[in-house]
Amino acid sequence: MKCSTYRSAWLMGVFFTAVGCGAPSAEEPDAEGGSQAVSGSATLAGVYGEGDQETLEVVVAAGRVDAVVQGRLRAYASSNGVVDQTTACQLSFSGVLGAGQNAVQLDVADVRGESQGELRLDGGKVTLVLHDPSPACENAYFRAGDLREGITLARRGALPSSVIGYRTVQSDRAYFYDASSGGTRRNAYIVKGDTVEVGSRGEERMNATFSPLGGGRRTTGFLGEEDFVPLPRGVEQLLGLIQP
Repeated sequence: MKCSTYRSAWLMGVFFTAVGCGAPSAEEPDAEGGSQAVSGSATLAGVYGEGDQETLEVVVAAGRVDAVVQGRLRAYASSNGVVDQTTACQLSFSGVLGAGQNAVQLDVADVRGESQGELRLDGGKVTLVLHDPSPACENAYFRAGDLREGITLARRGALPSSVIGYRTVQSDRAYFYDASSGGTRRNAYIVKGDTVEVGSRGEERMNATFSPLGGGRRTTGFLGEEDFVPLPRGVEQLLGLIQP
């Protein structure tokens, strides 16, 4: 199978033929070789953590050589069903998983902006390391060392196939629209530091769903790319090939 269009578009000579947030497609080897799928990417996607107060979500857009990994962490403590805002930890992350690798170097986005981290794969578990956790995340995990040394979480389920990524809001107010292009601005908005799950991408905006920490009414609509902390350039380029 020839993929010359993809091959010429990617600066590092990597080409992609699979699309999805899960297992790579089972295709015949390319005549020129290079049919190795990313090891572990098929089992990485899913939901991790102990329960609603600690949830790590991971999606994978898998190619034949590399894969884009995106996800988010949401954790908090509560009293009498009310979220303690000093522990309201939420962030999104992204990175590229190479063939044969068992760790992903992450770009992390939270209410403060961008930082770095790492996601390590270990069978049905993952370990998330944050090099510079926010005060709220430190409070959620009681000691800063927990996150800097790594928290290990077990997989507890799958994600809906409609979820293709996660993003962190950078706008002071990000208003939802009722259409992917044009349309009407709604009264509903979210604020800087909130995270959303992302679905389909339209001409001007992407489908996004916001779920409040601690439960409550979900809000779904369309948000513009300018509302989010930008993805790293390399991740954005790869997604453009895998999810055109």
